[in-house]
Amino acid sequence: MIPGINGIHHVAISVDDLDRAEAFYCGTLGFDVVERYDFEPSDLGDRITGLTNAAARSLMIAAGNVYLEVFEFLSPVPAGYDGDRPVCDLGYTHLALDVDAAQIDAVYAALEDAGVRWHHPPCDETDENLTMTYGRDPFGNVIELQALKPGCRFLGNRLRLLTVTRK
Repeated sequence: MIPGINGIHHVAISVDDLDRAEAFYCGTLGFDVVERYDFEPSDLGDRITGLTNAAARSLMIAAGNVYLEVFEFLSPVPAGYDGDRPVCDLGYTHLALDVDAAQIDAVYAALEDAGVRWHHPPCDETDENLTMTYGRDPFGNVIELQALKPGCRFLGNRLRLLTVTRK
C-alpha cells in the first residue's frame, strides 16, 4: 500500500430521494446517520465534482466497518436509469453487506419484504467458502449479501488483523 493510505473510508452512491434512502439504509438495514449536509453551487464544489452548478442533499452513514455516503443531486439533474443497469457496465457494481451465515436467509427475507428485488436466492454454488446473492435496493443499486465461512481468505476479521499488523 502507498504510504499514507489507510484503506477505504466510504463508498458513495447517488439516489433520487434522500429521505427514502435514509429510510432504507438506516430504517431497514439499521445503519446510523453520522451527519446530514447540503451543498449549494459554488466554484469549489464544481471543481471538486467536475460538474456545473453542483448542489445536493447528503448523508454520511455509519455502516459497520465502513461509511456510506448518499447524495441526492438537485443540480445538475441526474440522468435517470431504469434501475437495472447491468453489473458488468463500467462504474459502481455493488455494495456487499457482510451477514452471519446463520442469519442470511432471514436477512434475505427481511430485505425482500422491504422491497429489495433479488436476482437469485442465497447460494454457495460458486464458492464453498461463502454464501451470497445479489439484489437491487429501492433505487436500483446492486447490493450483495455475503456470509463468509471460516476457510474464506478475505474474512472481515482478517482485514482488521492486517491493519493492526501493518502499523
